[in-house]
Amino acid sequence: LTKLYLGQSQCLQNSLYNSNEVTDNFEEVEIRSAAKELGKIMTKSCILKIDTEGSELPIICSIIHLIDKVDILCLEYHSETDRRKIDLLLSPNYSLWFSQSSSVHRGNLGYISYRMLMEFPHLDRREIKIDRDTLNNPNFSS
Repeated sequence: LTKLYLGQSQCLQNSLYNSNEVTDNFEEVEIRSAAKELGKIMTKSCILKIDTEGSELPIICSIIHLIDKVDILCLEYHSETDRRKIDLLLSPNYSLWFSQSSSVHRGNLGYISYRMLMEFPHLDRREIKIDRDTLNNPNFSS
């Protein structure tokens, strides 16, 4: 059993991690493997929302072998370090399509798979492409 700290003002803040958003009060809960549970229900194509008050990065790491089944992934982040690691983990297969930061170390992210962008090319039309010659031009950065 693991401690689940209770949120200061609402149950949506409950977390496995002790922070300034939780109280010292806790309940003991059983933690199940995200990979095992999601592996039972994930189909060849799905939308996945992860909002686990700080456990997002460990969950993504545990399901990375299932990630090719996810077309759209929405999640929160609770530290800048986690946000950067999440982006590194997902960048080979996903494009960031939504980002909203409510404060430092807090925000929401949405990723869409490159597979979806290939299947629905109109979703990918807004990219402004700069060629390498332009980037390497010394006058470009001045």
